[in-house]
Amino acid sequence: MPTSRIASAAQGYVELQGIGRPLDVNPLHSPLSGAACLWYRYQVEHKTSDDKWELVEQAQSQASFVLDDGSGLCLVAPD
Repeated sequence: MPTSRIASAAQGYVELQGIGRPLDVNPLHSPLSGAACLWYRYQVEHKTSDDKWELVEQAQSQASFVLDDGSGLCLVAPD
């Protein structure tokens, strides 16, 4: 599928490319590294004594952000 420009993108599934910007004035921060980001998903696992992996914690952000490709803006809702 070729990359579309936001201003001329068809309805339905498209590939967009641009610069992500926070929707809110306060940027989102990764809970593990503290780095500013637009979206995150993480999973923490622990290896047990019997060499099995056990899930300790997992989370994913829900904040929307904006994609800007110079031709227009697109709201990205991770849900």
